[in-house]
Amino acid sequence: MDMTLTTPQGPFLLRQATPEDTPGLLALWQAAFGRAPDPQLWAWKYAGPWGNHTTVAQAPDGRIAVAFPTVPMPVRLEGAPALLELAMDSASHPEFRTLFLGRRGLFAATARLHFAQATARGVLGLYGFPGVRHFRLGALLLGYQACHTQPALWSGTPRPRLWPRLRLRPAHPEDLPALARLDATLGPATASCRTATFLKWRFLDHPSQAYRLWQVRRFTGALVGYLATRSVDQATRVVDLLLPPDPRLVGAALAALAKATHAPLQLWLAGPHPLRPVLQAAGLA
Repeated sequence: MDMTLTTPQGPFLLRQATPEDTPGLLALWQAAFGRAPDPQLWAWKYAGPWGNHTTVAQAPDGRIAVAFPTVPMPVRLEGAPALLELAMDSASHPEFRTLFLGRRGLFAATARLHFAQATARGVLGLYGFPGVRHFRLGALLLGYQACHTQPALWSGTPRPRLWPRLRLRPAHPEDLPALARLDATLGPATASCRTATFLKWRFLDHPSQAYRLWQVRRFTGALVGYLATRSVDQATRVVDLLLPPDPRLVGAALAALAKATHAPLQLWLAGPHPLRPVLQAAGLA
């Protein structure tokens, strides 16, 4: 579903991007953000397991003037499978930003076409993490809405307690199907689907962030969950975890993690997260 937008500078073609547009998209990024994108990170984002959907506005001279990319994300919403799309790296070329302003601008027209095409694909919604200026413009022009959860950074070293004894082992690709089966039974009712494909892409294949994926096992060898971490400012930041809803097990896993990494822990939690009392009991604040 392409469309043409007539402007004083000639007709702009709004359409879906193709692999042949990659050089033009990279050039747009350079012009919009003043730096060249990392080619490996670009490929990880947009040539990953689920591909991408990118709507562009092509200028009369062939350059990409606007890009609105999203990546499909299989999720669970209240326990039911659904499809959302993660919006990243939206950009408009500085040369064309004042060509029709506000709701009649190139960026707004490109985004609205993308929204219509996403609806036709069966996507329930789009989400992202825009900067302050982008969010304000999106709220004004395109109906962006904020998720009203204020994140907080928890940090500290778990206190020694009489928790169950657990072992942490590095997770390798051959371990991921077992972790994915745990997600199918223990995962939150509303969350991204932690399939083996997702876990490998998100944590083992990232080209620039060094993540560690840990299996959490009892001393009997029974698998009880996983932790995903990375090092940040001499601390171990937990970026994802899946464990039974047992405060003693969660506390024991965090204590084992602090011991294994010889570093204090950090976790970002949004709003009234159910882990808050567990972290407080473990001595984090």
